[in-house]
Amino acid sequence: MRVSVIELADDWRQVRLLLPLARNRNPGGGMFGGAMACLADPIAALVCNRVFPGHQVWTRDLALDFVIEGRTDLELRFAFDPALERATREELQARHRATPVFEFAYFDQCGRTCVKVRSRVAIRPRDYRPKARSRKSMSQDEGLDMDMSSGIAAFESKQFSTATRLLAPRAEQGNPQAQYRMAIMAQNGLGMIENQQLAFKYMEAAAKAGVGLAQHGLGFMYMQGECVEQDGQKALEWFTRAAEQGLQGAMTTIGMMYREGNGVERDEEQAKAWFRKAGFDDF
Repeated sequence: MRVSVIELADDWRQVRLLLPLARNRNPGGGMFGGAMACLADPIAALVCNRVFPGHQVWTRDLALDFVIEGRTDLELRFAFDPALERATREELQARHRATPVFEFAYFDQCGRTCVKVRSRVAIRPRDYRPKARSRKSMSQDEGLDMDMSSGIAAFESKQFSTATRLLAPRAEQGNPQAQYRMAIMAQNGLGMIENQQLAFKYMEAAAKAGVGLAQHGLGFMYMQGECVEQDGQKALEWFTRAAEQGLQGAMTTIGMMYREGNGVERDEEQAKAWFRKAGFDDF
């Protein structure tokens, strides 16, 4: 499968590739679907790896919608939506993980859309550890007399095992800041075995206590169905609470929800209003 590069921006946010029909023709004379899937599969993940360095990045799932048969060379066009990039960056800041969804397409030489591509990309911390198959006991809580600031400092410096040891007792005692950080570590398997039930418990507790970043994180849990059953209305509720505290990422995410009809009824005017609140005047 030979591919020609039509455009590749220095920052990789714009990608245009040409997939030749001659080398990828199926028995019926059209473009081979496997070739299109093969080319599309890594695009969004490669872009995210370039835009968000220092993370593990991979394609979580890929779907192709074959609109019309491609009987010419096909051009793949990918563009990183600024609103989606900003929402992803805010989510990484709030939760240390993100799973953005990208939509791009193949076009024939007449400019018609032949295939729509939907790619969901996993962006995780570099030292992310997936959930173990066998159950392991958690380490016994230590250091109840350690300062809360020491646990936060360990978390911020990515010393997650130390952060877990120091913050776990504080979280159990009901400290919202400890609960928020424990939720992030439990969800991502940082310094401990991945534990989605514990992650949701602490994220919800911190969100209810008024921690804006936890409200943002809880919104994503409900929106993406991570650690809890997917619920678009609850996602919107928690994103709105975070937005009321001034979190631009929450405002941007609400705008994306209304633009895409993700968990809410599609409403372009609402989307534009939220994008403007987030500082995107060009919307």
